[in-house]
Amino acid sequence: MESKKHQDRQLVTNELIKENQLLNEMIEQQQGMIFKFKEMDGKFIHTFATGKLLDRIGLTKNSLVGYSVQDVLPLAEAVKKAYYYRRAWDGEENVTYEGKLNGVHYLASLRPIVENGQVREVIASCVDISARTESESRFQKIAQRSLSGVVIYNDEGILYANPAAGQMVGEELVGKCVQQFILVELPDFSLQLKRAMQFERNSETLERRLRLADETIIDIKVAISTIYFERKPAILAIFNDDTRRRNAERIFEIAAKELSDVNYVLNESSIVAITDQHGIIQFANAKFCEISQYDQQELLGKSHSILNSDYHPQSFFQEMWGTIAKGQTWRGEIQNQAKDGTYYWVDTTIVPFLNEEGKPYQYISIRRDITERKKVEDALRISEEKLMHMAYHDFLTDLPNRRYFIEKLQEAIQDAMMNDKKIAVIYMDMDHFKYINDTFGHDEGDEVLKEFAHVVRELLPKEAVFARQGGDEFTMFISNVVAEAKVLQLVEEISEALANSIRGHQELSASIGVSFYPKDGLTEDELMKRADQALYMGKESK
Repeated sequence: MESKKHQDRQLVTNELIKENQLLNEMIEQQQGMIFKFKEMDGKFIHTFATGKLLDRIGLTKNSLVGYSVQDVLPLAEAVKKAYYYRRAWDGEENVTYEGKLNGVHYLASLRPIVENGQVREVIASCVDISARTESESRFQKIAQRSLSGVVIYNDEGILYANPAAGQMVGEELVGKCVQQFILVELPDFSLQLKRAMQFERNSETLERRLRLADETIIDIKVAISTIYFERKPAILAIFNDDTRRRNAERIFEIAAKELSDVNYVLNESSIVAITDQHGIIQFANAKFCEISQYDQQELLGKSHSILNSDYHPQSFFQEMWGTIAKGQTWRGEIQNQAKDGTYYWVDTTIVPFLNEEGKPYQYISIRRDITERKKVEDALRISEEKLMHMAYHDFLTDLPNRRYFIEKLQEAIQDAMMNDKKIAVIYMDMDHFKYINDTFGHDEGDEVLKEFAHVVRELLPKEAVFARQGGDEFTMFISNVVAEAKVLQLVEEISEALANSIRGHQELSASIGVSFYPKDGLTEDELMKRADQALYMGKESK
């Protein structure tokens, strides 16, 4: 029975180590952050933090752990974050918020960890953000606080030993040989590695005698497994003496619970999928199924093309595949189509996992739904376009206004000056328009102005810029004039068209004046004045 317990414990140990390594790689590649906090003396004190995001937002583990949110953030930000911290500490599940610090945007998901009906602490995941420059792996964090001795070694000696191992033996272990502490002849490293692989498959635990620094001999039970440490094959040994066994078991139970909590937060806050090297979906989490509206059986064995919205060009996906096929992480925003035909946007990180030859053998994608954010961005863009249009166009006729006309005329003059071109500036107003307003009312006057603008616009060449100056005054200019006679002919055609009935008002006509660059002026003011003078000379001659 005791042997069976040892085997079960060894199996749990190995699975924890593997899951921890994969989880760390996912978190680090996604460039995110995990942290925890609890309430102490009325303040929320951070008790744990990891992830490259810390560096990017200007924090470190030492500046965060042990400090309250008010200690590490500006007052205004601290008040906001304390509000969300309080909701999670009071037991609310899945509290999320968006934040920005030092130019870095992030999404945080908070989840309370409850024991015996009370919140013990809160764990938080910041997804789709960058990782710290120097961060310890999740395994090292567990090992550092573990009461069990943890040693990693290869044929060169001991590569890593946690504090508990050094305290148990009574001296520094890194750099020394395992054989000088174990009272049994060990096989060479290659044979020991082979045996460790067999033990891992069979979940075996070894019994050994350990010589301490003070020459004391103790019996230990050691679980060994194979790992890669600093890109070299090594053996991970976790050992305990009988007096510490129960404490060690409790530590691993806590570690398992924490890993489970981290996995839960990741799955609740992110859309996760795993594909093979050909892009065929091997795993899809519940969040993926929820947003895509496909169940797992409909997704497994398919590629992500099932979600193709036809929004992105083929070159977009060619660039994406080119990046991840080279073993590089790809990040971008993708519009997908759900099963019911609706569209949604996801902020996507795709992480390639490489084999020993450096070739991708699978890809893990972590996505965040940003549909609402994209809707807000689109609304803002449309609003900005409308505001820009309103700033440069006349409300009644939808023609460019005086501001737009002057800016474009200045640009045309600069071009004409550099390229020896001619410009024609035409100024016109409506004769007897005041009579229309006084007799028929301003509503009729507005309709006359709109039809006047329509008639003139239909006669102008595409390159002409036609604008309403205000009231019944209109201007236009034509760039790259070849013959002045053609401009004067156009003026005659406009006059004839306006002489015909505008909404049945036979009394309407137009006075028109023309000036030419460069002979009549070199600036927009000079050209406008000369055209205006020509207009009034023509009006007086009527």
